[in-house]
Amino acid sequence: MSGSDIASTVRRVLAQETSADVPIIGTTRLEDDLGLTSLGLTRVFVRLEDETGRELDDAVVLAAELRTVDDLVAAVEGCTAGVRS
Repeated sequence: MSGSDIASTVRRVLAQETSADVPIIGTTRLEDDLGLTSLGLTRVFVRLEDETGRELDDAVVLAAELRTVDDLVAAVEGCTAGVRS
Protein backbone atom coordinates (compact mmCIF):
# COMPACT_ATOMS: atom_id res chain seq x y z
CA MET A 1 0.00 0.00 0.00
CA SER A 2 1.48 3.35 -1.05
CA GLY A 3 1.79 6.40 1.16
CA SER A 4 -1.13 8.16 -0.52
CA ASP A 5 -3.27 5.02 -0.11
CA ILE A 6 -2.41 4.91 3.58
CA ALA A 7 -3.29 8.59 4.00
CA SER A 8 -6.64 8.05 2.25
CA THR A 9 -7.37 5.00 4.38
CA VAL A 10 -6.52 6.85 7.60
CA ARG A 11 -8.81 9.74 6.64
CA ARG A 12 -11.66 7.41 5.68
CA VAL A 13 -11.40 5.39 8.90
CA LEU A 14 -11.29 8.56 10.99
CA ALA A 15 -14.39 9.89 9.22
CA GLN A 16 -16.22 6.64 9.92
CA GLU A 17 -15.10 6.39 13.56
CA THR A 18 -15.82 9.99 14.56
CA SER A 19 -18.87 12.16 14.32
CA ALA A 20 -16.94 15.41 14.08
CA ASP A 21 -18.19 17.92 11.57
CA VAL A 22 -14.77 19.15 10.46
CA PRO A 23 -12.72 18.41 7.36
CA ILE A 24 -10.23 15.62 7.96
CA ILE A 25 -6.98 17.01 6.60
CA GLY A 26 -3.37 16.59 7.68
CA THR A 27 -3.49 19.28 10.35
CA THR A 28 -6.79 18.15 11.88
CA ARG A 29 -6.17 17.42 15.57
CA LEU A 30 -7.23 13.95 16.68
CA GLU A 31 -8.38 14.88 20.18
CA ASP A 32 -9.34 18.55 19.93
CA ASP A 33 -10.99 18.56 16.49
CA LEU A 34 -12.21 14.97 16.14
CA GLY A 35 -12.89 14.28 19.81
CA LEU A 36 -10.97 10.99 19.80
CA THR A 37 -10.44 9.44 23.22
CA SER A 38 -7.88 6.74 23.93
CA LEU A 39 -10.60 4.12 23.40
CA GLY A 40 -11.61 5.71 20.10
CA LEU A 41 -8.00 5.79 18.96
CA THR A 42 -7.66 2.11 19.84
CA ARG A 43 -10.66 1.33 17.61
CA VAL A 44 -9.03 3.36 14.83
CA PHE A 45 -5.77 1.38 15.25
CA VAL A 46 -7.60 -1.96 14.98
CA ARG A 47 -9.42 -0.84 11.84
CA LEU A 48 -6.20 0.48 10.30
CA GLU A 49 -4.43 -2.81 10.98
CA ASP A 50 -7.26 -4.67 9.25
CA GLU A 51 -7.48 -2.32 6.30
CA THR A 52 -3.78 -1.72 5.66
CA GLY A 53 -2.51 -5.19 6.48
CA ARG A 54 0.10 -3.65 8.79
CA GLU A 55 0.64 -4.50 12.41
CA LEU A 56 0.86 -1.20 14.24
CA ASP A 57 3.85 -1.74 16.50
CA ASP A 58 2.94 -0.55 19.99
CA ALA A 59 6.42 0.88 20.54
CA VAL A 60 6.24 2.95 17.35
CA VAL A 61 2.72 4.16 18.05
CA LEU A 62 3.44 4.98 21.71
CA ALA A 63 6.68 6.77 20.82
CA ALA A 64 4.91 8.92 18.25
CA GLU A 65 3.24 12.06 19.45
CA LEU A 66 -0.10 11.47 17.77
CA ARG A 67 -1.70 14.88 17.72
CA THR A 68 -2.78 15.30 14.10
CA VAL A 69 -3.96 13.23 11.16
CA ASP A 70 -0.51 13.61 9.59
CA ASP A 71 1.07 12.22 12.79
CA LEU A 72 -1.17 9.15 12.58
CA VAL A 73 -0.41 8.65 8.87
CA ALA A 74 3.34 8.84 9.60
CA ALA A 75 3.00 6.30 12.43
CA VAL A 76 1.15 3.85 10.16
CA GLU A 77 3.72 4.36 7.39
CA GLY A 78 6.49 3.75 9.95
CA CYS A 79 5.13 0.28 10.74
CA THR A 80 6.47 -1.31 7.55
CA ALA A 81 8.22 -4.13 9.41
CA GLY A 82 4.88 -5.53 10.46
CA VAL A 83 3.35 -5.78 6.99
CA ARG A 84 1.22 -8.90 6.77
CA SER A 85 1.07 -10.93 3.57
